[in-house]
Amino acid sequence: MTLECPNRRRATIYSHRWLQLPSPSRVWRGKRGKTRCLHGLEQLFQALTGSIRLESFPTFCASLVGGSTLLPVLFLRSCDHIGRRFGSKSKFWKSKEAVQLVRFVTSLASAWLSFRLLNRKPITLEKVNQELPNGDAQTFIHKQQGGTAGLHDRPEFAGRTMDLTLFTLIRAVDSLVCLSWERGRKSRGADPRWAWANSIAPRLADSALFAVSSAIVMWAWFYLPERLPKSYRKWIEQVAKVDNRLIEALRRVRRGVFVYGKDTGQAPLLEGMCKDFGWPIEWGDPSKTIPIPCEMVHMGCGPSCEKHAISRFAQTFGFACATYIPLQMAFRLRSMNSLESFRRAVSDALRSSSFLASFVTLFYYSVCLSRTRVGPKIFDKETVTPLMWDSGLCVGAGCVMCGWSILVEHTRKRQEIALFVAPRAAATVLPRFYDKKYHYRERAVFAISAAILLTCFHERPGMWRGALIDKAAKVRSRASKSLVDCRIETFPFPVDIRRNTELIAMFSRLTPLWSRGFPPGAGTPRLTDTTTRCMNAGRRYFTHNSQLRQQASSPFNTPQSQKRNASTMYYAISIVLGTVSLAYGSVPLYKMICQQTGWGGQPVLTHRTGDGDTSARVIPVTDSRRLRITFNGSVSDVLPWKFTPQQREVRVLPGETALAFYTATNHGPADIIGIATYSVTPGQVAPYFSKIQCFCFEEQKLNAGESVDMPVFFFIDPDFVTDPAMKGIDTITLSYTFFKARYDDNGVLKPIPTN
Repeated sequence: MTLECPNRRRATIYSHRWLQLPSPSRVWRGKRGKTRCLHGLEQLFQALTGSIRLESFPTFCASLVGGSTLLPVLFLRSCDHIGRRFGSKSKFWKSKEAVQLVRFVTSLASAWLSFRLLNRKPITLEKVNQELPNGDAQTFIHKQQGGTAGLHDRPEFAGRTMDLTLFTLIRAVDSLVCLSWERGRKSRGADPRWAWANSIAPRLADSALFAVSSAIVMWAWFYLPERLPKSYRKWIEQVAKVDNRLIEALRRVRRGVFVYGKDTGQAPLLEGMCKDFGWPIEWGDPSKTIPIPCEMVHMGCGPSCEKHAISRFAQTFGFACATYIPLQMAFRLRSMNSLESFRRAVSDALRSSSFLASFVTLFYYSVCLSRTRVGPKIFDKETVTPLMWDSGLCVGAGCVMCGWSILVEHTRKRQEIALFVAPRAAATVLPRFYDKKYHYRERAVFAISAAILLTCFHERPGMWRGALIDKAAKVRSRASKSLVDCRIETFPFPVDIRRNTELIAMFSRLTPLWSRGFPPGAGTPRLTDTTTRCMNAGRRYFTHNSQLRQQASSPFNTPQSQKRNASTMYYAISIVLGTVSLAYGSVPLYKMICQQTGWGGQPVLTHRTGDGDTSARVIPVTDSRRLRITFNGSVSDVLPWKFTPQQREVRVLPGETALAFYTATNHGPADIIGIATYSVTPGQVAPYFSKIQCFCFEEQKLNAGESVDMPVFFFIDPDFVTDPAMKGIDTITLSYTFFKARYDDNGVLKPIPTN
């Protein structure tokens, strides 16, 4: 039992040091000239002793690590003792599979119980108020504190450990992918057909993960900033260095409020920016200037997109150097005993600065190219209008391209950065806080993920990756060394302790699995060798010598080769058919997902509960505040219609039905077919905005000069009242936009001319 004590003790010490080292400095800064010395000492004492509580993070780490390492020993020794007591000769509990199963189950139990410790302390209402999208929960606080009903209806929140759960989940998935990749590589062996994939795919995996994660984060920063932590959001704003008025204009374009060619009252937003930078005032008026000039996006760098890209790179590079170089020097101060170590520190800092500068530059340059330079030349302006580019397509292009700047970094850094950003990207699609009755889901995800990680670390330490993992490997190496020194002979399952110690000692010097092309000594050909063999095979196949040509083609004439070729052909055909089906079904699938989940501000087409009767949800919440529903209507640039709401606003209770009307008039000389799309602002309200009847996504044909009324019958779901994320939201905007359908005057599908 003395085997696992070092693991538990070191886990407590490391977590305590990680959490509590910044606390004394904050207390020391806070007490100058404001707090007396006695009060400062009291705060310092609380900061140093606060982590000793049962619900503290160090206690959680000690319980998790200690339980996952101590419980397998106790269980297996108990089984061994019981087996000897009853004279059993079964060796099942000494097999490798049994040991792995016991480790996983005990780690699962330890994680399940330890996770409860971190969530013993309830989440305060002030904490929820800080994380709410609008940052204003005064109405909610007043309701909770006023009257007996408010006390009985006080909700309980969970989500304190959401970041930890996502971090553990991403690491667990990473370990499983590494295991699957290694097994696949072993099954493929030295097959030259897989040599290229074995060498290229591992190197691009981390880069692709970072590119996808950063695209999600940047999209959330533009259009869903409330889903990002405040500190992370502030850091992005500091690096981006863009006027908030321009960002707000792009958000309003996406919401359908800022419309080109129409006076919707949004001109003052950018006109003030034009005055500050000395630009023509007309640039800020969307009814006169279509689209927003690139020079406004360049923030005073002139009309050249290339000059703006170079300027962005230089500015961000200087900002990053001022941050990374001092950090590199501080972290390597003890080991910097030669000029070579100093040069390496500066080189790493410059490379990291180049990565960040490339990230920002690629984002802005991709936005410029897509909206004004390349995009309009590829797509016709009637097909993809400037309003469509600025409503999300240009930002999407920047989000997709900026993440590939990770290729500038070292391979090792790519893994760290990708695994750091991935949990934050996953957090953008999940609520920061939620009802406590769903807490068991997060607990189960964390327990399973932690069990996978701990089992992999004990059984396959090479599957773990990252700087934190190197530290954990050193701790495990010291613990194993202490076991060797103690000479414990009664360990109930077969493990070569000395070999395990040497393996873990080498772990920090080994290149991770996805980054190495092939492990040392595996005998797998390198990429250059594979290329040479392919070229030689090509020469033999196209030679005039019949013997060499027969030698080159003979491996493909065997029954095994023909069977593999047939399987490959079937797989290729399946992929092609699946891609075509997905392309044709993407629009209705996207519409169905948006209507069911409310993603992208799309209202839900009534909530279905019980037997599917909508009337079960239409129950007005009389003790709730009335919500102000405003209406907005717009049309595309190529549609000669006038589309306006008949009422400016209505006020309804959650659960109360309401009827609104829009009027559409065709001012064109011919009959036209139009189709409408819709959205709800703020976007997080969409799951609760339920429509019973509407005219959206239906073809509406108006004769020349005809005017029709279009009804919208809707209600706000009663669950809106109990959702903490909805507190402080009193105004909801329903926006419709009509587009010209791709039909002729007789309603027959007609292709749009390309010019």
